[in-house]
Amino acid sequence: MVRRPAIYELNGEGTVEDALELAGGILPAAALRHVEVQRLEATKSALCLSLDLSPDNSAPAQLTSFKIQDGDEIHIFPIAQYNQDTIYLQGHVQRPGRYSYTRK
Repeated sequence: MVRRPAIYELNGEGTVEDALELAGGILPAAALRHVEVQRLEATKSALCLSLDLSPDNSAPAQLTSFKIQDGDEIHIFPIAQYNQDTIYLQGHVQRPGRYSYTRK
């Protein structure tokens, strides 16, 4: 969910902000509440770290302070395709699809 997804190499020590800048920035359809960083600890194990980069959280602090290490993979997932307050009608029906739902 970045503009130029690829494998990037940062010279020296970099942050999540540096990596996202190289990738051209985040797409509008990205879910920023759960950004996953997969990290390999040398001769130990694999870790999965979770970052919250949503604007209502401390995203600027995490963007500039979280240091990327050699071999890290950053995964940004799309927003769930299901809409809020919506009913999905499927199957053997005359008009399948999405319908708005409101409580009365």
